[in-house]
Amino acid sequence: MTKWAFPDPNNGTLVDVTEIDPAKIFVAEYAAQFVEVPDDTNNGDVRNSKGKIEKKEFVAPPEVVQEKVLTEADFLSSLTRDERKGIKAARASNEDLDDFMTMLEKRTLVNMSDADNQADVKAFVTAKLISQASADKILP
Repeated sequence: MTKWAFPDPNNGTLVDVTEIDPAKIFVAEYAAQFVEVPDDTNNGDVRNSKGKIEKKEFVAPPEVVQEKVLTEADFLSSLTRDERKGIKAARASNEDLDDFMTMLEKRTLVNMSDADNQADVKAFVTAKLISQASADKILP
């Protein structure tokens, strides 16, 4: 099977790799610039100045981490009724808890993928304001 590709004149990158004769699918001026390439050639491979094909090195895309963002209602519904009552009572004496809850109320959303927010939730578990089971529902 014959393959053709268009070599970018600026850097030799091969594009429009095809198994169909370029003259049959592209305008004549463009098709005339195609070169025959080996069967294992792919878009992005490079034809160097000596005409040799260099395989494009595959670079895995970065892993996309989905952030866990909760609404105020989602956050509170992850807690037991007793935990919600305890948080309400403890706000006056726990500045970190009060700050966290104030920000949640003002923003109406909390990003639980944020390290500071995760540390706050872990501190609430340590302070026995919420259970580890509730924290597990909240944290990513």
